[in-house]
Amino acid sequence: MSFKTTPRNDVNALGACAPRALTEEEIMFRLLIVEDDENTLNQLQKLFDEEFPDAIVDTAATIKKGMLLIEEAFENRCYYDAAILDLKLPLDVGEAAEVDELVCHKIRNLMPDALIVHYTGYPEDKQILQHVKNAHTGPHDPRTSIISKLKSGWSIELLRKAKMYLYGCRIEKQIDLLFGSRSREPSGGSLTHNIAMLQRDIIVHWNDLDQMLQERIKSIFHVDADSLPIRISLIDRSSSD
Repeated sequence: MSFKTTPRNDVNALGACAPRALTEEEIMFRLLIVEDDENTLNQLQKLFDEEFPDAIVDTAATIKKGMLLIEEAFENRCYYDAAILDLKLPLDVGEAAEVDELVCHKIRNLMPDALIVHYTGYPEDKQILQHVKNAHTGPHDPRTSIISKLKSGWSIELLRKAKMYLYGCRIEKQIDLLFGSRSREPSGGSLTHNIAMLQRDIIVHWNDLDQMLQERIKSIFHVDADSLPIRISLIDRSSSD
């Protein structure tokens, strides 16, 4: 991602990719939160700012603002890695909140690799259930989650889903680059350096990763998950070559 943006909590008339405090090299993820309740929006933004200090967190309180941010991000090639979307939103300021599918469809069409996490206080609403059936039901839809706000700790579950996907994707990309069929030494650093960076990310985020990715990591590294922090070392395959 190659852009800079305005001070962290300020998404203004300059648009989704306006200059901010983070430099290009520091930006790890770009996140979008669309929520019309100010207290909930502030809670979620604080939660994600704290968990992802190297991320840009853009926010919107209406469908129109959310759609605008997605379009601007797409035009500027500043794609969102995840979108956190309430399922009942007002079209514009001052209007009543209704079940919204527009923001979801927009980001799925323009940024198909983005994680979408829906949350709602109306999990039994017929229109919401229909949206889930139409838009998010398939053999597997790993980039979509639906969370009920009626459950205790819903915001922590939302954060857990985001961490699993975002950190998992980051680590998988590093593994593919270093050990996949098209592996090659990444530009801008030595092989040893990049393996060390991968090991660091695995150690820090081990508990955030799903079981399938953990098993893939164990096929490449010796992993002592019982130690705190975990210990990993590259499996020496030279003797079998």
